[in-house]
Amino acid sequence: LVVLVGVGLAAAGVSQLVQAVRARFMRHVGATGPARDAVEWIGRAGYLARGLVFAFAGYLLIQAGLESDPSGASGLGGVLQRVQSLPSGRLLLL
Repeated sequence: LVVLVGVGLAAAGVSQLVQAVRARFMRHVGATGPARDAVEWIGRAGYLARGLVFAFAGYLLIQAGLESDPSGASGLGGVLQRVQSLPSGRLLLL
């Protein structure tokens, strides 16, 4: 069950990453000119960040489920701590 939830969360993360690339959210933005460009950049960055967090959280759940190690499954705080512990973790969190 934990693995299935992890797969679902990872799939949601991939979906967010696709939304960052396609920027379909811009259909709902009425701004023009520089404001529109700023909204697109911020929107893409937000979808990218959320997608990465969801995908990484899904990966951790899958890993915990396969190893039968419930302590490996962590919430958003645990995911962010694991990202921070990576060599470029602080840059990724920024």
